[in-house]
Amino acid sequence: MTRPRHSIPFAGTISIFALLSGAAAARPVDGWERGYYSGPGNPLPGKETWASYYAKHAQASNSPEKRLANGVRWQLTTDRRTNIAIPRIVWMPNHKGRDIANRMLEMVHGGAMLFSKEQQRSRGRFAKNC
Repeated sequence: MTRPRHSIPFAGTISIFALLSGAAAARPVDGWERGYYSGPGNPLPGKETWASYYAKHAQASNSPEKRLANGVRWQLTTDRRTNIAIPRIVWMPNHKGRDIANRMLEMVHGGAMLFSKEQQRSRGRFAKNC
């Protein structure tokens, strides 16, 4: 089985959860302030935009399930267009916690897809000017 080129490891996902919970208020998404979203006319999209972008634009495919030692089952969900992969929880004893975590993971996935989209646009503009 091949690994997706742009997968985000669990440690990165945990870091994003910390950012979303307000642990690092100064810079909500590291790196975005130097690109497209650095100008006054391009504010950084809110978390709601990330989730709705995922819901509207994701073309998801799932990897085979994997099981953790505690019985939790998960799989990578990959957007076929961008090849960005984020884990999703398939089963865990606390179904409410699973649903909340998966909504947050979808939001993170949408944010990564938005960032990728703007990076591609920026690269296209740069290539035209060279």
